[in-house]
Amino acid sequence: MKFDTIEMQLIDFIKTNPAFLPLYRKLKSRQNAGKFKISSINRFQPLRTGSDEMRLNLVIPTLRATRVFAGISSALTFLQKLALPGVKCRIIVISNEAYDEHTTFAVPGFVHERNADRSLFFANEGTLIETGRNDLFIYTSWKTAYAFQPLLEWQKKTYRLTGRKAVYLIQDYEPGFFAWSTEYSLAESTYSSDPDSIAAVFNSEELYTYFRRHGYEFAYELFFRPSLNVKLKEILLKYMERSRRPGGDVPPRKKRILIYGRPSEHRNAFEIIRYSLEEWSRTYPGAEEWDIVSLGEGFEDIRLQNNTIRSRGKVSLETYARYMLTSYAGISLMISPHPSYPPLEMSTFGVRTITNQFENKDLAPFNPNIISLRSPSPAKIVESLTKICDEYGSHSADFDPDESYLDENNLENTVDELRTYLMEMMQDA
Repeated sequence: MKFDTIEMQLIDFIKTNPAFLPLYRKLKSRQNAGKFKISSINRFQPLRTGSDEMRLNLVIPTLRATRVFAGISSALTFLQKLALPGVKCRIIVISNEAYDEHTTFAVPGFVHERNADRSLFFANEGTLIETGRNDLFIYTSWKTAYAFQPLLEWQKKTYRLTGRKAVYLIQDYEPGFFAWSTEYSLAESTYSSDPDSIAAVFNSEELYTYFRRHGYEFAYELFFRPSLNVKLKEILLKYMERSRRPGGDVPPRKKRILIYGRPSEHRNAFEIIRYSLEEWSRTYPGAEEWDIVSLGEGFEDIRLQNNTIRSRGKVSLETYARYMLTSYAGISLMISPHPSYPPLEMSTFGVRTITNQFENKDLAPFNPNIISLRSPSPAKIVESLTKICDEYGSHSADFDPDESYLDENNLENTVDELRTYLMEMMQDA
């Protein structure tokens, strides 16, 4: 008899036997105790001030150095682009972490002093938020929006600001991070409960299109196209210049499969990647000649039949660039309408990259190095990876940078347009 059958029979016995029913209820209560609670999101109380000075307030989930990448890194860059010299700024961290000079990410120009022109504020220091007439709030995730939307309503009523809006930097469709649940509903409510109070800025055209397709509309809407990280761009252009010289000294691409591995993030579908590689390792002739390296999140190396997935976790940009310049194949999945950066980066650096489509998102037109799968099933990934590996040596994984992707002004142009809108909004209030 299989173990899972025995386990189910035991659970059924405990649930139906009156003698064991109190024990079952106690165990069930303990199981539910660890689930998400609305009360776990800090709610903040506004404190009226006499200041009419403009201040930008970036509300973020965390500022731990180990967590500042992807969305939080983009949010910090967004603030730095939006804030003109002389404009006061405050970064508000809504989790209960404490400021620590060793573990808190150092944001250039910001200090942990409440009255500084560029200040850091942590929720564990209190939930009273000084809020003046011209404090402008920027949400960066659903939890930050949920926590601060009531504060915006207070600000509008207290200072009679009929047209005041918050900026919502939307970086993915966050309800999709959760199964149909309390979190799903609360995340969705931040888009739909008061859209007239939101100036939405989308972190990709694909994401903007997805929201419009699903009936969301906001008082003001903008999107920006992703740009290659400035440091990565510098490394890539130097490498390309060197490779084009006669006798250019450039390393050959190795038989290496580079994957974006984040087991803790369901939308990155790590289990699909892992199972695909298990099948490929078992069935592909000569699989043992290939290295498999995972970047993104650290985990214990995974032994396959003829290979090992070696985890390197989060690495420096220089190391990341070196891996991309010397790897032949890549896999990076994102089960969401947002394109995510790794497939764009890997393909731009010449890696033949397998990724997935999602509704209106299809990265195939971005770069010929991208293999865009309608359905990223293990069978389809194994089929595509097998074809890529078979072509090693006969197919050149060329650099093919998209000019607009190399334009670091993509975000700047959007921010300039947003700034004009916000200044007009605040003058009219």
